[in-house]
Amino acid sequence: MRIVTQANARAMWYVPTEDLNPNGLDLVPVYAAIQGRYRFRVFPTKPEDLQPVTGGVVFAKGSFRLSEDELIEVVRFEIFSDGLMLDTRHSTEASDVVLEDILAFSTKTHRLVYDPSMIRKKVYVSEVVATTNLNLASLSPKFGQFANLLAEVCGEKLEFQPDMIRFGTDSGQRPVSLKFRFERRDGSRFVDNRYFSLAPTTTEKHQQLLDAMEVMLSE
Repeated sequence: MRIVTQANARAMWYVPTEDLNPNGLDLVPVYAAIQGRYRFRVFPTKPEDLQPVTGGVVFAKGSFRLSEDELIEVVRFEIFSDGLMLDTRHSTEASDVVLEDILAFSTKTHRLVYDPSMIRKKVYVSEVVATTNLNLASLSPKFGQFANLLAEVCGEKLEFQPDMIRFGTDSGQRPVSLKFRFERRDGSRFVDNRYFSLAPTTTEKHQQLLDAMEVMLSE
């Protein structure tokens, strides 16, 4: 299966942010330095931005030089009391690199405290647009039968096809259920074979899942 574009690549690092600032330093200069280094066009400017009632402290529409010839967009960077979240449209691996750079930079220039061992957990969300010749109707002949029934009931000469696969974890296992989705891209024609997929994992593992699914459902 070929990934056409990375719609979003989110990395979430769980670490109490008070541990990053054990000496109670004023964070306003830190935020200003982060805004300047990563050229964020959206950044906290008002008191309510610095201490939001809901959500975190938000930076958005920045950039980061991933390599000599690769400047990527930092879509969103958010600071919560229990961790950090960062989105790019490159890969979750790139999002990790940017988070690591932000923490290393802030530690070096503003005496914050950071060590990789402080990260309690890392969570990822990968959203991609992919193409494949996979036909979900091939999963069962009964899908085709039901598609014909749908067309008959609607009273029009319409073609129906199954257009989504979705998996989720039991909500009793964890507060927020993890989801995997594979669905036809909104606005695309059947012949385009264009799909959107979301997975609670890294970009690399997401690609592996899509490739494995394509093989399994083609057999």
